[in-house]
Amino acid sequence: MIRLLVAVLALPVSVFAGGVSWEIRTLGGYDSNPAGYAGSGAQGVGWTQVTLGWSSPTKSGDGKYSLTYTGSVYSFVPESDWSAHQHKVSAQYTGRTGDGLVLGASAAVAGNWNHPTFSAYSYHEFLGSGWLRTSAAKWPFEAQIKLSSRTYPESPAFDFRQVAFELSGRHQWPTRTTLRMSASYMARTYPTTTIDDLIAGRTQGSSNQYYASALLSQGLTEKTGLRLTSWLAKGKGESRWREDYWQVLDDPLAATGFGGRAQVSCLAPAGTILRPYVGGQWLRQAYVTSAGEHDERTDRLGEAGLVLEGLLPWTAAGRSFSWSLELNGTDQRSDDPDYAYRRLTAMFGLKYAW
Repeated sequence: MIRLLVAVLALPVSVFAGGVSWEIRTLGGYDSNPAGYAGSGAQGVGWTQVTLGWSSPTKSGDGKYSLTYTGSVYSFVPESDWSAHQHKVSAQYTGRTGDGLVLGASAAVAGNWNHPTFSAYSYHEFLGSGWLRTSAAKWPFEAQIKLSSRTYPESPAFDFRQVAFELSGRHQWPTRTTLRMSASYMARTYPTTTIDDLIAGRTQGSSNQYYASALLSQGLTEKTGLRLTSWLAKGKGESRWREDYWQVLDDPLAATGFGGRAQVSCLAPAGTILRPYVGGQWLRQAYVTSAGEHDERTDRLGEAGLVLEGLLPWTAAGRSFSWSLELNGTDQRSDDPDYAYRRLTAMFGLKYAW
């Protein structure tokens, strides 16, 4: 599928207790290779997202209900015959027990509509999750289970059910040092039996992946410092053909590899923040070759870039109007020449939150 690089700000959103929060983000720019394939042409990219949230504390004051809507639309130019929009509505409850445990649950319904070129990848999805938060030896921990069921109206072979278990913990030191670690297991099944499934002697396809990540950050001030991230994954599975062999859906769980990124944040002129970064990854990915055969390829990717962020000074109290500019260069080498490419992107974004 076409991949869209989206750079957004991570600035706090004003949320009023028992009230409403709004956020609008818009981003656009130039991408020399949005599809991520050898020989792909340069295109302009446009993306806009609106988020509306509502929250209210319980009568006892030890819990909170919230309801959130997120909608986005994006398109590629000059290939304006393809555009897409996504919508998601979620409800969440968080409560605290007498012994200090925090319990939570959420449910959501979402959809993605691609038209007209990539309508085969349009889907409807139901999601649910539950979590438990506690602490041990001054380390906050969270255990979470996530369930999802996704249906592709035009491509039943892509339909899947997925379950994920995740355990995460973090610790902060007075030196502004933070360490966060997480480990998860994800399993996916495809209920529709395809010709590939019958040939392989199975009634349905499946995939799974073990995943671990770590984040280490050292803040010099509240806005400047160093951030190191790393991840490791081991997966098993294969891509899915449609029954008519017209389109393929790559399975993100059918990948094994590792990667990381180093980022520095420093103050720049006019009250802005500059975030240069470097990163890379090694990934063994199941896919379908140009000859239509199931196989695996190894991709080796390196990237470097910088993000410049700032606030517009005339924003009213309780609101924020911010902007970001990101420049990124990526070089990927692959066993399959079709997936070896070089890519340059320049993206400018605005965010208004109140």
